[in-house]
Amino acid sequence: MRVLVTWGSKLGGAEGIADLVVETLHEAGHEVVARDVRDAPAPGGFDAAIIGGTVYENRWIGSVRHYVERHARELRRIPTWLFSSGGLDAGNPREVTSLAVEIGAVGDVMFGGRLESERIRAWAAHIALEL
Repeated sequence: MRVLVTWGSKLGGAEGIADLVVETLHEAGHEVVARDVRDAPAPGGFDAAIIGGTVYENRWIGSVRHYVERHARELRRIPTWLFSSGGLDAGNPREVTSLAVEIGAVGDVMFGGRLESERIRAWAAHIALEL
């Protein structure tokens, strides 16, 4: 399957998660296009999408939020997963959960605190199996 992985990050947390997701999907045999959300193509030409962003003050970074809002119609047509990177592992902010519902996301997860690569890889491996 052809999968879009895109992220928005100020300090690299979401990008680090995306890198692990991309690596895991490649290992599972999927074709992956990985881009910062500012350079990401529209999701319409993909079989699935994984979109992530850094959370600041209980909000997603604006560029990611705008990408999802702008492409909501296309994202509703393909399996989409959302992830967040933040200081706490208390679940996604309400804003992200609302966007997940709006686009019919398969799932959304918050990776908070110190990034645990095994947890991220396990999440990505689960997605690879669902694809």
